[in-house]
Amino acid sequence: MFFKSDKNKLEDSPLTLNLQKKKRLYIIFSICTLLIAALLLINWTKKFENEKRWIDVVVTSRDINEIKIVEDIDLQMQAYPKILINDEIFTKKEDLIGLTLTRNLPKGAIIYKRDVLQSISSDSISLLLPQDKKAFSIDDSWLAAKTFVKVKDHVDIVIGNEKTNLGENDFIIRNAEIINVTDISGGSKSITLALTDAEIRLIMYAKVNEFSMQFAILPVQLR
Repeated sequence: MFFKSDKNKLEDSPLTLNLQKKKRLYIIFSICTLLIAALLLINWTKKFENEKRWIDVVVTSRDINEIKIVEDIDLQMQAYPKILINDEIFTKKEDLIGLTLTRNLPKGAIIYKRDVLQSISSDSISLLLPQDKKAFSIDDSWLAAKTFVKVKDHVDIVIGNEKTNLGENDFIIRNAEIINVTDISGGSKSITLALTDAEIRLIMYAKVNEFSMQFAILPVQLR
């Protein structure tokens, strides 16, 4: 009887009851932890499956109705099924900012690499522009003197034959817009202008025949 009574007292003691309570709490806590881990795993699995099927793509955040330098305000991200997307899209806004958009786009349109001016060969004719203009790039080493033109500047291109008398065989291409300026190797710049076919042929003729070419930057009021 003495031992049985002592056992009952031990089971009913505050220390024993406290240990039993802690044990129950530990079991409940363990079960809750396992449930949370299971829910997180399910959620992560679903998210992973969705990410495999969808991709965030750069699109326009507003209607763009002009040739312009792309800014952050022009862009937003939108998810598209990967099956509908090719390698010509942009997945980061910073890859587009600063490039020149060459065509009109409505709000929400995907911007493709063909829609912007990037690096263009100095002898290339590319990307149709409004009003029968084309984007044509020249190396600034073609010019008689260094130029400090920037994108959206307008210039008169003065072309002259130094081997003839002053004024003979001189030409002026008036009000040509600079639509891109890109650094190239050797410290030179590739300058892209919006020109007509006739103006492009004139520049190529001047280059082949070693005529002198120079830019005269126009003030804003004369553009």
